[in-house]
Amino acid sequence: MGLGPTNGHEKHVGGGGVGDLVARLLFAGSRWQATRSPAPRGFSGERGRGPRIVRIEEAIKSILLVPDGWLRLERVGRIPAGLELSFGLYNGKRGEKMAPWRIKCLGVRAFRISDFDGGGIGLYSSAHPAARQFVARQAVLRWAEGPETTGALWRAHIDEVDDWIEMDPGQVLAIAKGKPVCRGPDFLMRAYARALRRIGASPQLTLQKKRTLRKRVRPRVLHFGNSFVVANSFVAEPQP
Repeated sequence: MGLGPTNGHEKHVGGGGVGDLVARLLFAGSRWQATRSPAPRGFSGERGRGPRIVRIEEAIKSILLVPDGWLRLERVGRIPAGLELSFGLYNGKRGEKMAPWRIKCLGVRAFRISDFDGGGIGLYSSAHPAARQFVARQAVLRWAEGPETTGALWRAHIDEVDDWIEMDPGQVLAIAKGKPVCRGPDFLMRAYARALRRIGASPQLTLQKKRTLRKRVRPRVLHFGNSFVVANSFVAEPQP
């Protein structure tokens, strides 16, 4: 079996803390495509005194070019700026190890690691919903309470972002207790509003002020097997 972007399956991502390494993911087909983006400042991909550092795009390309290659996550560690993932590239799922890789995830926004033996790997832009939630404008949605609103919101959530973004448990509980308000990225709140409007719940959407940043950072999604990391940048190091 060759290395597809994510073992042939892609889906969406929820938030996660650095200590949460095991969680449930449901994966299905996705329309999100891998894209190229600039390498982090200061990383040239040239060999120097320290370990050789290459662009994450180049690393993924070289991994995917291996016939019948199988990528296995072997270790996850904390580093000051985020996470460090150690992978082994194998000759097929049950073959010998051919090459080790280390990928540093810097400026981690969210992650979910539940699959250490997924086989494939892919990189996705900030247009992917798992990353888009961190660059989108925030919004508040209010509506008239009704018996069908919870189901309508759930269906709208799945239709818009599948399970790349988890529904906030606190908000779900508040809605269940009769508090018809929720907050989140504007594209998701708009999807909720459309669903509520269809059942006559009279939604009211309020956009929050845009955050002013000197330099806007657009996180990306590293997706491997049934796991992912959303981070500001990724750096790859081939290991001896």
